Amino acid sequence: MTAIMIVVGATLIVAGWALHIPLLTSFLPGHPATRPISAIAFILAGASLWSLKRSESDRRARLAARAGGLVVTAIGLLSLLAYIVGWPFEVETRPLISSAASFAVVGVVLFLLSVRRPGPTAAAQLLTLPVLFVALAGFVGNLLGASTPSFLTSEPLASGFPATILFLLLSRGILERDPDHGLMAVVMARRPGGIMARRLLVAFTWISLGLGWLLLMGHRSGLYEDDLLVTLFVSSNIALTSVVVWNSARWLNRTDIKRERAEQELGSAASERQQRGAMIQSVLESIGDGVIVVDPGGKRIYNLAAKRILGIDLSGLAVSEWTQKLLVFRPDQKTILPPDEFPTARASRGETVDDMEVFVQHAGAPKGIFVSASARPIRDELGESQGVLAIFRDLTMRRRAEETQRQLAAIVQSTDDAMFSVDVESRVTAWNPGAERLFGLTAEAVMGRDPWPGVRTPEAIERRERATRGERIEPYETEVIGRGGRRVPVLISVSQMRGADGQVVGAAVSVRDITETKRAQEARLRLAAIVESSFDAIIAKDLNGTILSWNTGAERLYGYADSEVLGKNISLLTPPDHADEIPTILNRIKLGQQVEHYETVRRRKNGETVAVSVAVSPVYDSSGAIVGASVIARDISEQRRAEAEIRRLNTDLERRVAERTADLEAANTELEAFTYSVSHDLRAPLRAIHGFVQLLTQRHATQLDAEARRYLERVSAGSMRMSQLIDDLLALSRISHQRLETRMVSTSDIVKRALAQLDPMLQGRAVELSIEALPDCVAEPTLLEQVFANLIGNALKYSRGREPARIIIGSRSDGDASETVFFVKDNGVGFDMRYADKLFGVFQRLHRPEEYEGTGVGLAIVHRIIGRLGGRVWAEAEPDKGASFFFALGGARTSVSKAA
Repeated sequence: MTAIMIVVGATLIVAGWALHIPLLTSFLPGHPATRPISAIAFILAGASLWSLKRSESDRRARLAARAGGLVVTAIGLLSLLAYIVGWPFEVETRPLISSAASFAVVGVVLFLLSVRRPGPTAAAQLLTLPVLFVALAGFVGNLLGASTPSFLTSEPLASGFPATILFLLLSRGILERDPDHGLMAVVMARRPGGIMARRLLVAFTWISLGLGWLLLMGHRSGLYEDDLLVTLFVSSNIALTSVVVWNSARWLNRTDIKRERAEQELGSAASERQQRGAMIQSVLESIGDGVIVVDPGGKRIYNLAAKRILGIDLSGLAVSEWTQKLLVFRPDQKTILPPDEFPTARASRGETVDDMEVFVQHAGAPKGIFVSASARPIRDELGESQGVLAIFRDLTMRRRAEETQRQLAAIVQSTDDAMFSVDVESRVTAWNPGAERLFGLTAEAVMGRDPWPGVRTPEAIERRERATRGERIEPYETEVIGRGGRRVPVLISVSQMRGADGQVVGAAVSVRDITETKRAQEARLRLAAIVESSFDAIIAKDLNGTILSWNTGAERLYGYADSEVLGKNISLLTPPDHADEIPTILNRIKLGQQVEHYETVRRRKNGETVAVSVAVSPVYDSSGAIVGASVIARDISEQRRAEAEIRRLNTDLERRVAERTADLEAANTELEAFTYSVSHDLRAPLRAIHGFVQLLTQRHATQLDAEARRYLERVSAGSMRMSQLIDDLLALSRISHQRLETRMVSTSDIVKRALAQLDPMLQGRAVELSIEALPDCVAEPTLLEQVFANLIGNALKYSRGREPARIIIGSRSDGDASETVFFVKDNGVGFDMRYADKLFGVFQRLHRPEEYEGTGVGLAIVHRIIGRLGGRVWAEAEPDKGASFFFALGGARTSVSKAA
């Protein structure tokens, strides 16, 4: 506030000069004005004094205070130097010589105060006293209207009224800056000396001012001369001073009397407090909780329990040093508790702390303990803080017991076993989720009831009586009725529960479903029976080759009883020339590899060798480590003999096949000769007949009557039909022994070539031909073209008379997607399915030759080709509703479909 008043006052002076308002520059009419440079120096000094207030926490404020002090000192020193040297200055701009000297000193003082040390502070206060004296003299002189002498100049020594007020304020602010050090420590102390100093200073100041003003007014009024003025001032000053001293002495006497009374009261109170303290200390030492009392001076009262719980000796140890001996964590045991959050620290700030849990580690408890602490401030009748009371207890055992209970409860709740407790009357008092799953009853449904109301067997009654008497009951197996009424094999364990007096108050029952255990036992028994009854030799050995088990099959195969080989090395069964096999097999087993169907020779007990097929597999323990191997050996002597016989039979079969192949080749040769003979020898007469018929028809047509011409036409048609029949038979014959050269072909292209062959049959016909997208396939191109030509020609022939004739060529997938079925459908005359098995025979026809031409060999050729390609062919039809012919190329691959 002082700094603000200085800055405001100086600012008013500057405003007065700027606005030409004399009252603002002098404060009183007729008094000298304060110079502008002085006002600026006051503003800087006030700002520096304000910065000193914030310099303790702000380094920039401290630097600003120092800078302001240095500038003020510079203003004062430069002004003094100007007076001494005689530099020309305008009267209205330069400060008075007293103000210049005061500014030089004040600037130094402000700089010293920014150092924040006791030595510089005392020096600053001493330097401030001359400034205060000069300001006070100027203030009194201006107040009383007295003239002041001059020095080095014609101007008065004292400053103007505004400057004296501002210097007084500045001196006050500097002296109040640090009242605990230097000269001000004596004046501002709360002790009697400080109080007396403040009383006397105030009294003497007002007495001197009042007395001086009264005497000066009397002198100016002519009531007395100068000598009498001095006499009156001295005598009046002595009298008034005596009154003030007497009054102060009386105050001190009263204060001392009160002190003596208080000491007497304190003496009796101290005795009473001592007795109470002894009683309180006795009580504190007798309780188990730790108690600590800390007074404002840092003194502590504590009991032995506090020392035992905290693990440190609190005597002679400051509260701030406790953290060096203790590690205090939050309850999570990981996060350090800051010292300002300690219960005692919070209570010292006026907070009340109840049951705050912390985790403490110290040299006596390296694993740590849990502590519950309560703390609160101690206050007197006026509400003033008189210290802190902290009470704490060790919760470690309770926390550990609670943690154990939580773990046990979690185990009971999460276990798959049914667990429940009953009282001595067999009424359920607790029922876990495992029991709900096993019995299908909720806790609400079974609580307070007998869990097995229908079980009244003598064994059950006896067990209950024994449990009530506190006798031990061994775990036993039985069956219970579980969820859904099914019988469940279980293992039951019963433990007595006792009260605080040791009496049995109930029992804890654990019921474990052993269905899977029973199944595993049965599986092991079945496996053991299989191993024991197996005809193969089944042997277990460790990684050193030591035999661990030996079944009946091994006894039959090798002739040793199990008592003769158990504990011996497997090399016992190995002939000398196969001795290296055992280490090799064991090394592979150690690497986790299997030996499958390894054929070798082993030695029997009688010394004979036997051919065996051996399979060896690693055996793993529960952790996945290889601990041994299982060996299965099978006698393959009969298999070896059978294989030898098979090889002999294969040799004989190969010889017979070669002989039959030679016979077939001879037959094929004869067939080719016969085919050539038929092709030439039968065709020659037919050509002669056909030729002579043509000659007769052409040369003697006019000489022949109608009947003769009809005879000749029939002879010509018969010879042509006979020629076609020979061609078809030759084609059928060639198919049987033609060499197949299959490859991937475009089915669409094959169909186009077949249609090109049948172009004469399409001429003059109304035919709607539909060719769907056909997949490529693997086949012999020429033969597949013949198949499509015969099937499409057959469809054209038997759809004659339909307007239009509709023929569809396409494919579909039958069965699995790898088989593609091609088809040719028509809307012709169809046929009765009763005769479908005759369609593909040679010379088989379902219509008369007069109705439809043909030799009856075309479909037989289709059947023969499809058979050669490993496929199948069939037909479906209804009379007058058309026919559909299908074929599939057995084993032939198909690829992506293409548009026809």
